[in-house]
Amino acid sequence: MEFKQKETILEIADPQTIDRILLDDEIFVYSRYSAFGKLKLSYFHLLNEGKYQLLKKYNVHLKRSDATHGFENPHQKMEFENMPPTYFFRYRNGTAHAISSKKALIKILQPIPEEIEKYIQNNLTNPKDEVQLLDILTYTNKILD
Repeated sequence: MEFKQKETILEIADPQTIDRILLDDEIFVYSRYSAFGKLKLSYFHLLNEGKYQLLKKYNVHLKRSDATHGFENPHQKMEFENMPPTYFFRYRNGTAHAISSKKALIKILQPIPEEIEKYIQNNLTNPKDEVQLLDILTYTNKILD
């Protein structure tokens, strides 16, 4: 996470000591997440508060702007390309888990009442739709409180 203050670029030296970062009205957290069987750490946009949280991981790809056919070119221009975000569910301050499908979401939330499973089955048509995910999370937090 980098910040620009006037013309100086600053970064957080030890992100694990920071609980949350407030930028304008948006909250970011540094959390563990599970990816390909390994635990990693990253910054996430916290989209809601509650026992169950929806986290948004912004993804960028560093791409080279000209083809070098495998050879390094010191004059080559590098650009960041925004990629689609990945959504994660997290229970309290635990490990975040990626939401890839209805089945994966139900597995992440276990154990949950059948009522919530049916709600997910009936209301989640796209596991990458932020509005649908927030709706399901609001419902889940309401039922489980």
